[in-house]
Amino acid sequence: MLIHTATREVGKQWTDPGEIYERRDLKRRAEGGTRTVPGHPTRTRILGRHIADEQLRPGDLLFRGSSAASSPVP
Repeated sequence: MLIHTATREVGKQWTDPGEIYERRDLKRRAEGGTRTVPGHPTRTRILGRHIADEQLRPGDLLFRGSSAASSPVP
């Protein structure tokens, strides 16, 4: 898997634009950097099916927090 950014739910009071979510570059990486994460082939196939079934697009959340289902991501 190739990870590009992290989107955290932090609360409106903690972000400059007053949004619930904060999208950031990865820690200890250059701006725009990526992180390669190895995955077991079986889990990779499961994730691929999930992405296809949910029709996820670039920028969509793959892993959601408990309140993310009802909150739109910028």
